[in-house]
Amino acid sequence: MEDGNGYGLRGQADLGNGIALTGLYQSSSIDSDVVGTDIDVTETRLGVSYTHAIDKMISVAGNLETVQLDFEPEDSGQGIPALDGYSVGGKLTLTPMSQVSLYAKVAYTDLGKFFGEDVSGFEYEVGGGYSIDKNFGVFAEYRMMDMEADDTDIELNTIRLGGRYTF
Repeated sequence: MEDGNGYGLRGQADLGNGIALTGLYQSSSIDSDVVGTDIDVTETRLGVSYTHAIDKMISVAGNLETVQLDFEPEDSGQGIPALDGYSVGGKLTLTPMSQVSLYAKVAYTDLGKFFGEDVSGFEYEVGGGYSIDKNFGVFAEYRMMDMEADDTDIELNTIRLGGRYTF
């Protein structure tokens, strides 16, 4: 079993009419028993999303983003080829109270080729947020990436806890 920790930054720039530019940067260090050394994993995403409010409590969103995953074993001095691809997904958000939001997201992600093998699969994410006031909030979420490289399953599970600041 692999275990790790890290940090990240996520942003969104609203363009109006439900359209937004999105970005994510996440850096993690994973303790790997399989490889025998720690692996630094960097994930970068840039994309666009569209959100449509069905009513005051329910909204749906779709997104398209580029995805880059870099893996680098710490002690080897050698990098593993980066995975470059895209992700397309949908998100359902419920807002049962004005300060609370709950959401679920599913996305198909294609990360290109890794040593000649196609890497693709699904990502699942569930989470919730609490708005302390109009500018500050906190969130917790769980993401599971269930990728397949031909006959090999690759699973990356992430728990994210963080704060939010809205300009």
